[in-house]
Amino acid sequence: MRQQFVPQDLAARSLETFGLEDRLLLLQEEAGELGVAISHFRRGRCGAWQEVMEELADVLVVAEQVCACQGVAEDVASQARGKVARLESLLAQVQ
Repeated sequence: MRQQFVPQDLAARSLETFGLEDRLLLLQEEAGELGVAISHFRRGRCGAWQEVMEELADVLVVAEQVCACQGVAEDVASQARGKVARLESLLAQVQ
């Protein structure tokens, strides 16, 4: 079972308070910041690994808030299963 970072009730309250559109905008911003942190890490910037971890945590926390929206978690889980199956297939081809 995977780690859940945000309790379901807290994620649902954040959606009720801020709305889905706001949480999607925040997810976009956090994903962009993660991209920048990864670039810093790849260029060897001091402290960049910690920056990647921080931004990855932000993305995971906000993504869980988005998934608290009605039906989204099931749709994401279905998409994730397809991605995992594709990864398994790819790994089978290279081994």
